[in-house]
Amino acid sequence: LELLLQAAQLIVGKVFEIATGKQVADLQNLYLRAASFSTDGRLLATAGTGNAVQLWDTVTWSKLAEYQGHRDQATALAFTPAGRLLSGSVDTTVLSWNAQAPR
Repeated sequence: LELLLQAAQLIVGKVFEIATGKQVADLQNLYLRAASFSTDGRLLATAGTGNAVQLWDTVTWSKLAEYQGHRDQATALAFTPAGRLLSGSVDTTVLSWNAQAPR
């Protein structure tokens, strides 16, 4: 399943399934500085206001976790092939998080 996250002026709007164009989620008013889908598409990581990184389930669109650790805003997110989440921050740190989706 391939997903597309649509955002305008750092505010997240809608998530679409690429193959069908069908809207699968509406994440209104989620301020966004960075976002990344996991390689299997089951997770979405977001970073917005503050220093926290959020982890979302792309089936239920519920928040699974919130990671704290940066001293400044997170501005870059990426998943590793092994399922870890990397977050980079204005504070010049890169942190690694265990971001395994529940089975």
